[in-house]
Amino acid sequence: MNTKKLVKVVALAIVTGATNLSAFESQYDFKKLLQEGGTLYTNSENKYIQKVRFYGRLHYHAGYVFLDGKSNDEYELRRTRLGSDIDFLNYFNFKGNINLDNGDINNLHSGDLFTYDGWDDVGFTADLAGLFKLNYFDKLDLIIGKKKINIGQEVHYSSNEMKTVSRTRLQDGEIRPFNSTGVLVNASAKGVDYSLGFFSNGRDIEFDFWEERERGSFLFASTGFGIPGGRLLVDFVKTIDADENAPALASNDNFAYSVAYVTEHNEATVIYNIAGGETLEGDSYFGGNILAYKPINKNLELVGRVSYYGGEGGVADSSNRYSRSSSVVDNPLVGGETAFNAYLGFNYYFIEDNLKILLGVEYDKVNDTNLADDDAVSISAGFRTFF
Repeated sequence: MNTKKLVKVVALAIVTGATNLSAFESQYDFKKLLQEGGTLYTNSENKYIQKVRFYGRLHYHAGYVFLDGKSNDEYELRRTRLGSDIDFLNYFNFKGNINLDNGDINNLHSGDLFTYDGWDDVGFTADLAGLFKLNYFDKLDLIIGKKKINIGQEVHYSSNEMKTVSRTRLQDGEIRPFNSTGVLVNASAKGVDYSLGFFSNGRDIEFDFWEERERGSFLFASTGFGIPGGRLLVDFVKTIDADENAPALASNDNFAYSVAYVTEHNEATVIYNIAGGETLEGDSYFGGNILAYKPINKNLELVGRVSYYGGEGGVADSSNRYSRSSSVVDNPLVGGETAFNAYLGFNYYFIEDNLKILLGVEYDKVNDTNLADDDAVSISAGFRTFF
C-alpha cells in the first residue's frame, strides 16, 4: 500500500461514510446491530442462565515509515478475536475470547489468518458483593483465569477504546506483563476502585498455573480515586518467589509502576502519566507521556500525545509499531538509551467506538542506537470495529 492509496482509503471512508452510513442505519439500525447484535439470549427470570452473548473485534492497520532515506509501507490485520460471555446462576459469569490471527505484521502476506492462535483473555467471575449481600461494595468480583494486566492509563483502555493507532512503547512494551493466569479481585466502594491480583509468571504455557516454577509469580495492585480537578490511577506489579538460580528467566528485582492523572481542560481530556521499573535483565528505566483528546464535532476527534523514556542497557525502543519492526525497515529503531515520540491525529467515529477510523502522524527519535539514522516519521491508519 503506497501513500496515495492510504490517503484515498481514509478519505473515501470518511466522506462516503458520513453521508451513506446514516441512510444505512435508518434501514438496518446498524448501531443496534453492532452494540446488541451479539446477544443471543437474555432472561433475568431464568435462575440458571441469564445471558448468552457472542462478541468479537476486527482491527486493520496500515503504516508508512520514512527512515534511512527510504519509504517503507506495511499493512496488517492487527487483531481478530471472537469470544463468548455467559451469565449463569445469577452471580457467576464466564467470559473469554480467542485470537484468530497470529499477531504477525506479515499476516496478510503469509495468509496465516482466521486460525486459532490461543486464548487472549478468559476467566470465571463471581459477584461476591451480590452473592453475600455485601452492601458496602458497589462491586466485589473474584476472577480466576487468564487476564490482561491493566498497568498504565493507555493499557487500561481496551484496544477497542484506544485514542491512538498504537500505545506508547513505555506502557505497552516495558511496564505491562503478558496476559497471565491467576486470581484477581476487582472492587469498588465509595468512589474508589481497587484491584489485587496474584499471577503465574510463566510465559511458554498458555494456561500456566505455576508449571514454570522457576519463573515464580507476580503481584498486581491498582487503585483509582478522585482528587481535586480529576482522578488519580496508581498501578504496580512485582515479581516474587522466582528461582534466583535462573536469573535469565525471572528475577525478584523485576517490578514496574505507573501513576496517571486524568483531568479535563477546555473540553479536552488530558492524561499525565509517569511510569518506571526494572527489567528482567536488571536494567532500570523511567519515563512518561501526556495524552490529550478533544471532540471537534459529533464524529470527529483531535488527538495528541508526547512520550519520553530512557534507561540502562538499551531499553528504549520506538513507539511506532512499524519503525521498530525488522519486517518493515532495514534498521529498526530499537535498543537505545532514550526514546521520544510525538503523535498527532484524528479519529472519526461512525458508530462510537464500535466503528471508527484512526489516522495519526508520528515522529520517533531513539538516541544512542549506533544507527546512522535514529529518527523516523510515520503515517499510521487503523480501522476498528467490534460487536
